[in-house]
Amino acid sequence: MAAVGRYSFTEDGTFVLLTEYDRAVAEEKIWFVNPNLRFRVSIIKTSQGSGVVTASFSSEIRVLDKLS
Repeated sequence: MAAVGRYSFTEDGTFVLLTEYDRAVAEEKIWFVNPNLRFRVSIIKTSQGSGVVTASFSSEIRVLDKLS
């Protein structure tokens, strides 16, 4: 299903992506705690805003290989 998303950045640098579908709205927020740690929150809501269908949180750590 094709969809068009809108994105923005908040004052603190958080990336916010909103994607609307026929019966749901997806909202994703991504921000960096430091250069090697990123947090991501995703929420799927009903298109009428009457409830949350699913929510998730993840953290991603960048591991740098040591140069020999």
